[in-house]
Amino acid sequence: MKLPRPLPAPFRPTARTAAMNQPLRSALAASMLALALVNPASAAPVLRTFEVTPDSGPLAGQTLSGSFTYDDAVSAPNPRVPAETVHPLTAFEFDFAGTPFTLAQLEYADAVFAGGQFTGLDAAAAGLFSFLPAAFGQDAFFAYALPRLGGGNGDFAVAAVVPEPGALALLLAALAPLALRRRR
Repeated sequence: MKLPRPLPAPFRPTARTAAMNQPLRSALAASMLALALVNPASAAPVLRTFEVTPDSGPLAGQTLSGSFTYDDAVSAPNPRVPAETVHPLTAFEFDFAGTPFTLAQLEYADAVFAGGQFTGLDAAAAGLFSFLPAAFGQDAFFAYALPRLGGGNGDFAVAAVVPEPGALALLLAALAPLALRRRR
């Protein structure tokens, strides 16, 4: 008859194991603090910069630039194109022909997505300019009309997404334990 195995003794950390685990505990605490500070259920603002290069009209050859922000958590189906979703812009800045424009000066302003991919802006300022998203095989573009000078069209290019500071803090907090572990 076999006797049952005795239960193992409870683990009691020594001073050496406690000291070895201290950096890992600190990194875990920093990660938890970062998660508490960055609430994933909150709004997710996305800032993007863009350039417009008119290829016709009086502004041909110039490069115009600007930026826009939208909330990634707020979207709606596009009423004109059911396969698209729109995110209303929350901020807009654009220097057009020496005049700065903001969101308040636009008639409408949306970031347009199809299949989860950004296709362009759908925005306009009172007969001066408009941004049109890619659709029906056409690339996104920009059209403008200057009083007494005429109008033209141009290419519209958007830079990569600029991460928000909270997302950057979360990423750094997540990488901290790996850096500490590698340092050992």
